[in-house]
Amino acid sequence: MTSRLEKQLFQTATLIFDELAFMLPVPEPDDDQEQAIAAAVSVEFQGPFRGRLILGASQELLPTLAANMLGEENAGSPGQQLDALGEVANVICGNVLPVIAGSEQVFQIAAPEVCDSATVLGSDRDSPAAEVHLPLDEGYAQVLLFLQHGALL
Repeated sequence: MTSRLEKQLFQTATLIFDELAFMLPVPEPDDDQEQAIAAAVSVEFQGPFRGRLILGASQELLPTLAANMLGEENAGSPGQQLDALGEVANVICGNVLPVIAGSEQVFQIAAPEVCDSATVLGSDRDSPAAEVHLPLDEGYAQVLLFLQHGALL
């Protein structure tokens, strides 16, 4: 991570995965994890600047994420797993924006939407303002923050 924005996004995402899902990053990712995005959600926001945050997750992360968030051993249905991923994306977005823009700024955050992980996270996507990779014991997550052109402070 080279930019201040990526450091802020990494710190926020790590904190949220820890607090909501009891998951911590591991120092050494599995070689296959970074290509293993199976599901993704997008959260759009507007305020002093506009953009969207995308959270992608590996297939093996989804059941553990949902089970941890539900407080149950059962992984929940595929819909509940995507809902859990959307909630994590929403909370990451809601926590990183004040870090970037200042706590006095107000943003409107849309509800998370499931998006096509191949299109969103593939090589043909726009360049994000920040991108972080989170290898976790239970799988892998990727967080991308897209800002409207010229939005960085």
